[in-house]
Parts: sequence; structure tokens; C-alpha cells
Amino acid sequence: SSNPVGINEIVPSFSSVYPNPAKDLITVAFDNMLAGGSVEVYNSLGKQVMKQSFTDSKEVKLNIEKLNTGTFYVYVKTTDGKIQSHRVVKVK
Repeated sequence: SSNPVGINEIVPSFSSVYPNPAKDLITVAFDNMLAGGSVEVYNSLGKQVMKQSFTDSKEVKLNIEKLNTGTFYVYVKTTDGKIQSHRVVKVK
């Protein structure tokens, strides 16, 4: 048997983001306490606009008030290599 190279294992959902759409504050909530990692926010052009690291957390709050309106992608990256993305709409 052969294993495909470069294909990441599909990880079951371990986080959620609310509210969506959002005006000023979003919460990234984890299903379980996470030892560490980062939450990164990218705009629709793929440019990183925010990053916040965390340790021993069940949630991370981000103030997105200063971001332009539009669609953003929130990536949760854990220290053990899990990555999950969420699409968030920023409104006025």
C-alpha cells in the first residue's frame, strides 16, 4: 500500500468562531483545552492582518474593530500540528 505525499490528514473540527458576521470582537472557542498555538487572521488577498499566540486556553478573543469590512479567514494552528480554518465576515 502507498500513502499520498503532501496531503494533510483531515482533522475533525476542534474549534468554532462567533459571532459571524462580526463587528468588533470575535471569540475563537476550542472544544477542549489546548496546550498552545496561534490564531491567525488573513484577508481575502491572503495577507496576514492579525496573529495572537495562546497557551493552555479554551478560547481566544480578538478585536477586529480596526479591520476593513469584508471576508477574513481565521486559522487556528496548534503546537501539535493541527490546523483549522474559519471564514468570518466583518461588518460595520
